[in-house]
Amino acid sequence: MDNLLLRLLTCREKSIRVGIAGAGRFSTGLVIQAARMKGMKIAVLYDANPYYATEAYLAAGFSRDEIKTADSEAAIQAGIEAGKPVIAINPYDMLSCDLDVIVDSTGLPVFGAQFAYEALRHKKHVVMVNIEADVGVGAALRSIAEQEGVVYTLADGDQPSLAKGLYDWARTLGFDVPVLGKWMTVHSQEEVDRRLNDRDAMRDTDIAYWDGSKYQIEMACMANMTGYVPDIPGMHKPQVPLSQIPEVFRLREEGGILHRHGVVEVVDFREIGDVSHDHLNGGVFIVIASTDPFVQRQLRDKGIPMSTDGSQGVIYRAHHFVGMETPISIAKAVLLGEATGSPQLKATSDVVAVAKRTIKAGETLDGMGGETVRAHLVAAVGSSSEDGLPYALAQNVIARVNIPKGTIITYGMLRERGSDFIWQLREMQDGLRAF
Repeated sequence: MDNLLLRLLTCREKSIRVGIAGAGRFSTGLVIQAARMKGMKIAVLYDANPYYATEAYLAAGFSRDEIKTADSEAAIQAGIEAGKPVIAINPYDMLSCDLDVIVDSTGLPVFGAQFAYEALRHKKHVVMVNIEADVGVGAALRSIAEQEGVVYTLADGDQPSLAKGLYDWARTLGFDVPVLGKWMTVHSQEEVDRRLNDRDAMRDTDIAYWDGSKYQIEMACMANMTGYVPDIPGMHKPQVPLSQIPEVFRLREEGGILHRHGVVEVVDFREIGDVSHDHLNGGVFIVIASTDPFVQRQLRDKGIPMSTDGSQGVIYRAHHFVGMETPISIAKAVLLGEATGSPQLKATSDVVAVAKRTIKAGETLDGMGGETVRAHLVAAVGSSSEDGLPYALAQNVIARVNIPKGTIITYGMLRERGSDFIWQLREMQDGLRAF
């Protein structure tokens, strides 16, 4: 057995114990896959609706009689020691218990920022599925993790970490990586408005996908792990087939669309392409570059789509397996002290809040999945009154002035700065508050 992680997991006397906040689709995949592994146990689950936590355990093969609901730290710890799958009533109760790793899969930036912070202060490794919080305060959370001697990492099984894996592979081999990104369907504003009119049929996460926030957040996450930026605010989002990606993502003076290298992008593959939509569903890619004729010839001979001059090719992974790959991130954090993907200590990109409709003075911004704001990717912003308001902060704050639809909301447009803990973390990240 020469797989290091498998060997270390198999040889452990005590399984890695994991607590998870959020029991949606992502976490269900994680719970099911971990139940089939050696050396790892999902010990505690929390969801605002305990029904979903129960369903995740049942899907993983646990019986209803095994599952224990716990309303205190002591009850959670007792369940862990008895080897029972536990559902926590209060997620913070699990942080003092005998767990190695905490996973936040809620997608709620205000909750996730504080929950991850508290987990790190309890010296738990944190695997962050909640990229909505990460793009706002991930650099601060990584700094705190390093102070505490634990790992803060994004999750395999989600696109940003998997793109980072391709990037690391290429950079280790000495390739330049001008672009990294993902495929998706980019909807027109008319399609978005029509879909969002039927809000009763949609969950908050669905709304975030349809209004474009989700992919802007994902690309900011990729950017901050690699030090990259968007080439233009919001990205180009070209409709282009797989075979043409290396050609289109060249510099403008070379006939491409880019102003610079070291950027993140998305490709709209709706109604276009030489590879089927289903094949690329959820996929990520990197553009690699080499000036060596031998390397260029080898890449072309092996079927890598190349630019016409042979200087660039595209390497891709067609799918991500929602949640099912996250045990790799958990195992690497505990056994190797490594992150599968973590933001750099200084953010290079931000997603800022844009008004989805005209916001009247005195209205409260309602954050992701709400009626007032969507996310827009830009280079990293500061914290002055003229700077764009990070999307993760655009909740539970009140507009000071009327804000027209499509306007980037700035700090100065707010009646006052927010009181949620995520604001303190952002001030730490911006150097306005000590860690």
